Amino acid sequence: MSGTTPSEVRPAGILGLSTFLIHKLGAELRRRVAEELVGMGLGPRHHRALLFLATRGPAAQKDISLATDLDPSNVVGVIDDLDRQGLVVRRRDTTDRRRNVIEITDTGRVVLAQGDEAVGRVEEAALRALEPAERDQLYGFLYRMVVSLDLIKPAPNRVKEG
Repeated sequence: MSGTTPSEVRPAGILGLSTFLIHKLGAELRRRVAEELVGMGLGPRHHRALLFLATRGPAAQKDISLATDLDPSNVVGVIDDLDRQGLVVRRRDTTDRRRNVIEITDTGRVVLAQGDEAVGRVEEAALRALEPAERDQLYGFLYRMVVSLDLIKPAPNRVKEG
C-alpha cells in the first residue's frame, strides 16, 4: 500500500468511518464470544467477572462492577449465577462485616481457563489477517484510545511502547 493516500484507501460513506467499523467488529466479536462461552454455562459478563477475580483476588461487588464495566444492577445476577455453579463464593469482608467479598473457587479457575481458551479462539480468528507486529500495533492503538477516553485507567505494570 505504499504510495497510496488515505483517500485512496478509505472508501467514501459509512465504510469510511472508523467508528462504524469498530462498532461492527465489536458487535461480531461479542456475538462470537457469547457463542463460544454458552456451552460452559457462561456469558461474556461471567467470564469478565471470573477473569477479574482470578487476577485481582477477592473483591466487593462494587469493585467487580467498576473493573469489568458491568452495570451495578446486573452484577448481582452475574455473581448469583457464578455462585450457583460453584465458580465463586461469597464471604464476609474481614475488615467490614457488613460487606461481602466475592472469591473465585478452584472450579471457577478451571472454567475460567476453558473460557480463556474460547475467547482466545475468537481473538485468533479475528486477528488472523494481521502479522504479529500488526497485532501488537493494533493493541497499542486500542489501548491508547480507551485510556484517552477515560474508559480504563492505565495498567500500572504495562510496558511502555517504543
